Amino acid sequence: MIRHLSYFATSLFLIPALAFAIDFTDRGTRYTDNNSLTVSERAAVSVLTNAAVVSGYPDGSFGPDRPVNRAEFLKVALLSAGTDISVPTQDCFPDVTHDQWFASYVCEAKDRGIVQGNPDGLFHPARQVNYAEAVKILVTLHGYSLPLPPPNERWTWYRAYLLAAESHGVLLIGNIDPSTVLTRGQTVRLAAAFLAQSEGQLDAYRAAELGQ
Repeated sequence: MIRHLSYFATSLFLIPALAFAIDFTDRGTRYTDNNSLTVSERAAVSVLTNAAVVSGYPDGSFGPDRPVNRAEFLKVALLSAGTDISVPTQDCFPDVTHDQWFASYVCEAKDRGIVQGNPDGLFHPARQVNYAEAVKILVTLHGYSLPLPPPNERWTWYRAYLLAAESHGVLLIGNIDPSTVLTRGQTVRLAAAFLAQSEGQLDAYRAAELGQ
C-alpha cells in the first residue's frame, strides 16, 4: 500500500506555487484521457493545473474516476488553500514517517489542528476520503465559521461543515451523499471551488463549470 502511495508522489501533485491567481486557461488537452473529463472536471483540472496543484500520471492521464485516499486529498487541499508547509518532516503518526512523500503535508495539517489521529492512534494515509471528511478539511483550512445546525440535525458531526460550505456556495453541484468516496474528478472540483471563492471568483468558476 505504501508503494501505491509513493507512486502518487511524482504523479498526482506538484510543488506548491508561491501565490495563487485563478487562471482559467484550458489545460484539458494536457492529459491523454481528456475526452473522459466532464465539462466541470475539465474546468477544475485546468484551474488547479494552472495553479501547480495537480498533475497527471506518468502515462499522461489524469484518471478522474479513481478514488482519492487521505494522503492524496490532504496534499491537494493544503496546496489549493495556499498553505505554507513550514513544519519539518517528521514522524507525526506511527504510520506517517519522515521518509514518506506525504509526511510534510500530514504533519503540517496535524500541527494546524486540521487532522487528528484515529482512535487507534494512526492516520491511515491509504484510507479513502468521503465527501463529509473532505468538506471538513477544506472548511477548516479556509477558516469558515461553523453555524449551529437545527436541533434535529445536531446528531451528526459533519452537518455544521456542510452548512458552512453551503453558505459560501462551494459544495459540489448536485445532491452528494456525505458518505460518498471522492474521486479525483470530484476532489479537484471541490478544491477549485474553495480556491475560487477565496479569490472572489466563484461566479467565474461556476460559469467555467458550465462551459461558459
